[in-house]
Amino acid sequence: MVKNDKDYAVILDLSSENAVGVVRSLALEKIPVAGFHIEGKYPHAFYSKNLDIKKILKDKDSFIEHLVKFGESQNNKGIIFCTSDTYLAIAQEFSEVLSKYFIVPNSRTEDVRNIIDKRNILSYAKKSGFEVPIHSALSDEAVSNFDFPVILKPTHSIGRSKSDMFVLNGKKEIKEKRNYLLDKYGDMEVEQFIPGSFDNQIEVHFYKSNSGKTYIGGMLRYGVNYKEDGLVTLLSSVDKSDWFEDLLEPTENFSNLIDFNGAVDLNLKISSEDNKKYFYEANLRTSANLFLDTLFGLNLPAIMYLDQNNKKYDHLLNKPYQLNKFWVSDRLIDVSLEQGLVTKEEVEFMLNNGVRSIYDSADSSMFTEAEKSGNLLLKIKK
Repeated sequence: MVKNDKDYAVILDLSSENAVGVVRSLALEKIPVAGFHIEGKYPHAFYSKNLDIKKILKDKDSFIEHLVKFGESQNNKGIIFCTSDTYLAIAQEFSEVLSKYFIVPNSRTEDVRNIIDKRNILSYAKKSGFEVPIHSALSDEAVSNFDFPVILKPTHSIGRSKSDMFVLNGKKEIKEKRNYLLDKYGDMEVEQFIPGSFDNQIEVHFYKSNSGKTYIGGMLRYGVNYKEDGLVTLLSSVDKSDWFEDLLEPTENFSNLIDFNGAVDLNLKISSEDNKKYFYEANLRTSANLFLDTLFGLNLPAIMYLDQNNKKYDHLLNKPYQLNKFWVSDRLIDVSLEQGLVTKEEVEFMLNNGVRSIYDSADSSMFTEAEKSGNLLLKIKK
């Protein structure tokens, strides 16, 4: 069998802005891309002209079988990009077989599934020098003594979404809902709410290279959220590039502690009470808004790909970080306009000073296909 000599970036999960951002970032450096997806979520990035190879499979077994066949047809190992926690877990589950043909996202020191445990991740953050909120397990009676409100999260994020997070406002509510939630989710992480407005939320994106150097792709601050009763959401309609010098040292410490070979997204919030920045989440993958970094900071997907292929990427490092640039969600901005959270004039200003999450004039099929199929707008519960 004649094998392919291309060095592929291999995207697992083609849904939503995250996959779109990875494809767009890699395309800027003319990196060959293959994409694989399991039926279910709408695959926005599947329609990109920059996907050389793409396949949607019926289930996990056929997905892995097809990935292995693809790997066997290549001379060189592909670099895997998982754009969701679910696919990261799949890559971990089948790491032994996939590692024969691909460079799989992994930690050099710990099982990734242990790292993304909500309790463990806060422990890593605290050791790294980040402030963390008061927290405990739902099964622990001590949570009744927390100051309210509190946020409840499933301990493991695999197969979960923001709709599986809850805000409880008092001891009575904890008592009423504890058994139901424990039965449904198992033990949950309970975190004391960090006071402050939605735009007090921050993200930091980084990648640790094979040489041990940690590169900050960018930092940002949330701008506009949409309103929806009954749903705790941390999704933003607009994000703005920013920079926080005091987060550099703990970020590097965290990077060294987890020693992960892929992109990482850290989530923090500035408390309105003490003005401290509290770490509350880490995702061992790129973030939906990563293309903001690519254009106005560092192109982490391309840096990761080139680094793991032992190719030079110095030309991608000599870029100044541009602040006050905007990432605008194509799926959420209409909702924010309807709810009066932004004006048309504000949206126009942001689009003139930023980037859209899905629409790309050079690769427009991702947007037009999603629009035609009704998968452009986020479906909001009424």
